[in-house]
Amino acid sequence: MYKERDDLNYTLIINKDGNYSWRPLVLLHPILYVDLVNCLTKEDHWEELKKRFSEFKKDKNINCYSIPVEASKGSKRTDLGETILNWWEYFEQKSLAQNIKYQYCMFTDIADCYPSIYTHSITWAMYGKEKVKNDENKCSGSLGDKIDKKISGMQHNQTNGIPQGSVLMDFVAEIVLGYVDLRLSKELKKLENLKDYKVLRYRDDYRIFSNNRNDLEQIMKVLSEVLYDLNFKLNSSKTKLSDDIIIDSIKKDKLYWEEIKASIRMNATNLDGDREIRYSINLQKHLLEIKKLADKHPNSGQLKKALSEFNKERIIKITSKPNDLLPLIGILVDIMINNPGSLPQCVLIIGQLLNFENESKAREIVEMIINKYALKPNTEFMMIWFQRLTTIFGEMFDSVLSSEFVSKIKDPVSNQMFSVDWLNEDAKKSFYEGTIKDEEKYIKMSKKIYITEFDDFNDYPF
Repeated sequence: MYKERDDLNYTLIINKDGNYSWRPLVLLHPILYVDLVNCLTKEDHWEELKKRFSEFKKDKNINCYSIPVEASKGSKRTDLGETILNWWEYFEQKSLAQNIKYQYCMFTDIADCYPSIYTHSITWAMYGKEKVKNDENKCSGSLGDKIDKKISGMQHNQTNGIPQGSVLMDFVAEIVLGYVDLRLSKELKKLENLKDYKVLRYRDDYRIFSNNRNDLEQIMKVLSEVLYDLNFKLNSSKTKLSDDIIIDSIKKDKLYWEEIKASIRMNATNLDGDREIRYSINLQKHLLEIKKLADKHPNSGQLKKALSEFNKERIIKITSKPNDLLPLIGILVDIMINNPGSLPQCVLIIGQLLNFENESKAREIVEMIINKYALKPNTEFMMIWFQRLTTIFGEMFDSVLSSEFVSKIKDPVSNQMFSVDWLNEDAKKSFYEGTIKDEEKYIKMSKKIYITEFDDFNDYPF
């Protein structure tokens, strides 16, 4: 039985802060992933899910903006980009708009959300905890029970936590978090003295608005109790009451960087009358400002955006080798080592700069970077992104790029990522890992790395 296996999925350990905070990124076994998707999208199951989600959002005082969405046909935006746009258009912008009506806002989030999701709570979320508890068979065989068993089965029958790293699990999490919204709504309606309020949620982040501090305290108490009953708890370190809704609704990294950017970036008109972007400082000073942003707001969204803009508006326009090429790369290495979330952006810029070096020098520089990274544990994510440079410089980096996942990309047939011995014969025949790498597409890949390869929302307005 596959449920007795603890080697079904492939796990990448991602560093969150450059120090000792780690997050497992789980690549689910493709057979199990598709099996769960087929279960969810079976016509009667999908109708049941849609009906339940409509029940979650009946209370107009509690709004969720994190349901995964699909980009419209013909749109240049990706599904992920549309979901993130939901955060900006509705979560941030709606938060700003609440200042018209409300005086106070409570900011909070759920601590360790995905690892805290009890798989049995998926069944509770579908039918109500009390109903499941009182049912003689605990709703065995129901859709909620099927989802519960499929997810726990992926994890060696573990019921605490769901795998992180896929849109599929984001959707499953929303089933449970939507139930939190429903429970919160029902409990708050019991408080007769509760005045006007508004709750906005994006995944595990909450913003609660009111004109009365006592009302906010009551809502927080009820939210804590509802979460506790479902194996969650609030993150006390990220919980705060604010009477400055405008400033506190905008992330601190965004406020900081917008001010810096306004002082160094300007729109100008060239001799042809066309508008163009110009900077008042050179490349190195610009990159040092980005490093200050990284030090002040590590692994922030604005750091990634600042690096993407630095590449788009400055690096790709360089026509000759910068005199300070090595210092530029040195600053980038410092940023990405201490801010692992910025690794794709930094590798992109380093790749652009290495185009100005001969192959021997480029290899020497990459080896030095990898050797420095090798001093840290769990470097596989970094190896994956540096492997992207092989499309620019050929296979010259192969000997210094070493990881299980990288080996899989080099030789997809010989290196097995997912076990198959538990599959029946028909499934074994249909499951072929060799297609994980599209050789034809790889050959056609440009000698440049484009920002769209990793940044789904660089051109968005936030």
